[in-house]
Amino acid sequence: MKEIHSSIHRDREAVLCVDLDGTLLRGDLLYESFVRFLACQPWNFWRIPIWLASGKARLKRELSKRVTLDPALLPYHQELMAYLREARKAGRTLVLATASDRALVEPIVRHVGLFDDFLASDGETNLAGDAKRRALVAAYGEKGFDYAGNDHRDLKVWPSARKAIVVSSHRRFLEQVRRSWDLDCTFSAGADGLRPFAWGSRASKWLQNGAALFPVLFAFPLHREQIVGSLLTYTVFCLCSTGLSVFDDLMDLDIDRSHWVRKTRPFAAGQLSLLHAMALAPTLWIAGLALSCLLPWPAVALLAGFTAVGMGHALMRRNGVGPLAIAGFAAVALLYWFRLAAGVAGGETAFPPGLAGLLALGLAAVETWVRARSPEAQEPAALVDGEARDPGKR
Repeated sequence: MKEIHSSIHRDREAVLCVDLDGTLLRGDLLYESFVRFLACQPWNFWRIPIWLASGKARLKRELSKRVTLDPALLPYHQELMAYLREARKAGRTLVLATASDRALVEPIVRHVGLFDDFLASDGETNLAGDAKRRALVAAYGEKGFDYAGNDHRDLKVWPSARKAIVVSSHRRFLEQVRRSWDLDCTFSAGADGLRPFAWGSRASKWLQNGAALFPVLFAFPLHREQIVGSLLTYTVFCLCSTGLSVFDDLMDLDIDRSHWVRKTRPFAAGQLSLLHAMALAPTLWIAGLALSCLLPWPAVALLAGFTAVGMGHALMRRNGVGPLAIAGFAAVALLYWFRLAAGVAGGETAFPPGLAGLLALGLAAVETWVRARSPEAQEPAALVDGEARDPGKR
């Protein structure tokens, strides 16, 4: 909800400067470009520390040379966009001031079509914090501009601004700005609560890992050690599959954002930070691997294979390698086989290998059929009456 304390029309003489990352954009171009780089050129990941050692500006410039972002697919803060349109109509001069690299910023400025000018990092100077404040003062003078920002780095900019506009949901941060400067208006940063985290981690997909419990159901007589081992195997696969779901969403950002249903997923919509996603996926994998040390070594090897196949399939789909329909079905079947085989190893049960293979193929066929019929797999034109449709095309 937007909270406005002053009129746009009274302030047409002041330049309105707007931050990009986390303010106009529900996300950060550094993380956006990093994810694209990881998806398209994972073999060049070793270059990242070298670029970063030369400074964040150098890192942003090198990433901007190697990735392309579609401005139309990025998640913008629509309430702030509406506010800026009104300011533009009122005759105010709008300037985008961001620490992102200018090579990525310029297409966004052209796409948005609201800004008269923009300031950005140039490969040598990282235009954040005090560097941004000095650049704005040099261009528009002390107290000659209003500034819209969102985090602690902007605390160094607001002292030289006439008024502060804040995009944040953190009450303490808002109170800090309100006590220190002339707060013009505020905008909520996005969704709160645990629902985006639950959806982002795909906790609902843990049902698929129930395949790791199938072998113990056929064990007779059933011992306590077998039950504990099977439950531990299930838990380990839940951790690793959740990490794979997060990794999969990162690899599919552009695909999800261009789809009328999947664009509402938390990472695609900017409800959850890509930085958090990049930290969450390896954390879950490490936790799963550490917990798997309590299992027999074959189960650990199967878990490693499960993770490798899941990541490989996500990268292949992202880069269009091979016949995707066949490779997708084979990968899903193989992932189910890894779950079943690990359930056998972890629960130390006997389970016919042929039955495990048939069961994996059957589960993969059911999952593929369900996915093909879900709204997420269809375009609005393919839907018929009685099924879900694009709300914007009613």
